[in-house]
Amino acid sequence: GVIDQASPEDTLSWYKNINSMLAKNNISIKTILQKPFDNGAEIMIVTSETKESVIKKALFDVEQLSSVNEVASLIRVEE
Repeated sequence: GVIDQASPEDTLSWYKNINSMLAKNNISIKTILQKPFDNGAEIMIVTSETKESVIKKALFDVEQLSSVNEVASLIRVEE
């Protein structure tokens, strides 16, 4: 995937950007899972408990990053 082919500095920058977008909405990352997908990577992020309106705002911000093609889905998990 693209992240696999990126330099360590670029990969770290990508993760910092994503984390920054979430953190500015008081959302913390619990887990990140990456798997190769076509010419890039598919990333699944599990976050802390968050209101749906807040996560949607954060994901809109994430989708604006030049390194992100799209946010394909949002799955709410209730415990």
